[in-house]
Amino acid sequence: MNVYHDWLPAGVEQTIKIRKDNPELPLEAPLLHMACMLEGEPRLQDLMVSLWRSSQFGCCNTLRGQHAVLVEAARLHAHQASKDSLSRTACIHNLSTAGQGWLSTYQWWGIMEKDASGDLQFSGKRYAIKGWSSKLQASLQLVQDATVAMNSIEVPRTLAQWQAAYECASNLDLGAATSRHAKPMLIRTWMIVEMRARGIKQLVATKPMMVDAFAKLVPDQCKWVHSFGAGHAAIQDVWAAQGYKSPPELYAMHTFFAGHPVVQRYKAAWINASELHLKAGMAAYRAAWGWAPTPAVLLPIVYNAMA
Repeated sequence: MNVYHDWLPAGVEQTIKIRKDNPELPLEAPLLHMACMLEGEPRLQDLMVSLWRSSQFGCCNTLRGQHAVLVEAARLHAHQASKDSLSRTACIHNLSTAGQGWLSTYQWWGIMEKDASGDLQFSGKRYAIKGWSSKLQASLQLVQDATVAMNSIEVPRTLAQWQAAYECASNLDLGAATSRHAKPMLIRTWMIVEMRARGIKQLVATKPMMVDAFAKLVPDQCKWVHSFGAGHAAIQDVWAAQGYKSPPELYAMHTFFAGHPVVQRYKAAWINASELHLKAGMAAYRAAWGWAPTPAVLLPIVYNAMA
């Protein structure tokens, strides 16, 4: 779908904007930078950055100061979410996140936990903010150290450089930073954010790379890269056969879209013939909600509107 040529999940798109507007963030507040990459929800990302830039928390660049920002952002976000309409809540749930999502991140890091008597409520469940402790400090320090190490890796411009950077980042002890399943998405998000922040629109991928080798460098839990690459040796041969001209670093995401059960309900001929309607539908959705929808959300909307 041409309409999704360089589309990015809302959380990734917002992180790129934050990175461009706040070039000092990765250096001065690495923990918050990592949180932005993992959260996936633009409103919460904006809250964290606006709180960080304010003087409300004093020295926000210390570990405890960054923790205070994260906690206050969660409280303010809970207040916002409590006022959301059902349609907006459904829209937010349909975000294609950068990683594991903010609730999982906060729990994984040890900032909050499920608690029936907790004072924060999201999606019908209650959570409590955990107090500061040496255990929490150690957990957040590990996250911050991993972020600093990741930011020292050379940002790729070619597919070969992407491979080197991905393998280097994969060897980092991310510990409490992310779950095992979200780690590949985090690494891809970090590289895309840093590339776009430097004006690198896409990787140069002229040197052949085997399909199996490429599949190890992207999130491919559903094995769609292997499925679409069956019968081909090099990933460039796959792209040529499919007419794929979008950025190489987004290919795994495009295969996930193509294999999604909702997307598979619609024939390729209809999708191709409806390109103008899809573009209009995407523009309308972005105007209404602030971000562009995934194909699984957009296709039913446009199809029903055209019926």
